[in-house]
Amino acid sequence: MKKLIINMAILLAAGFASGQMGKPDRSFFFIGAETLYKLVLAPDTLGIYRCPSYTLHSDARAESLYKILGSEQRGDYRLYFVEVIVQGAVPQQSPQKFKSIFLKFPADGGSVSLLAEGDTYESLAACKEHVVADPGSKFFITWFSMQRLQSFVTYRKIGDLDSAATEKLFLAYKEHLGSNKQKVMNTNTPDMYGSLVSRELFNRAMIGLKINPFASGQEITKKAKGSTVAREMGGS
Repeated sequence: MKKLIINMAILLAAGFASGQMGKPDRSFFFIGAETLYKLVLAPDTLGIYRCPSYTLHSDARAESLYKILGSEQRGDYRLYFVEVIVQGAVPQQSPQKFKSIFLKFPADGGSVSLLAEGDTYESLAACKEHVVADPGSKFFITWFSMQRLQSFVTYRKIGDLDSAATEKLFLAYKEHLGSNKQKVMNTNTPDMYGSLVSRELFNRAMIGLKINPFASGQEITKKAKGSTVAREMGGS
């Protein structure tokens, strides 16, 4: 246990500080219902941190932390083999757990798409044997650069939408649900309630219509109550 705590401390420090020691870290953000989640890709670690709020990014808590054991390019995707250090904000104890993670970096550098399914393995060899053959058939979560996040501030706020714009938003969300249904079904998401998937699709709908995705769950629910499309979907 003492060794685990020491290893965690070293990796957590590396997750934030390694950018000062050679290759800089890359940070991207996922917009949740009430807060941001921060993805930090360092030379030897990959971490997901929960930020205290939309505007406060320091003092983030590690939700998931992985030690990178190796990586390789698979077509448009970067495949990482990792050892699980923290999962669900809980330190991983023996036996060791390993998993594979796919990242896709668009050419503009404004975002990254992440696939981190819930499957884990007790050996690196077993992990490598079960790598997804076709990551394109899976559902990825989108994380944005800080620069891209800042651009969303210029978009319309969801609270300012009139009834026509609100209907258009929920119709776009419905279409995203339909077009991604098979990919979601193909993906073993650790999100047992589907809230992560729903938020990702609603973010896509908002951004596609140039609506600021910094919208709380309460704001979205309020708009859903006045939407015929949302009520038909069971959203009220």
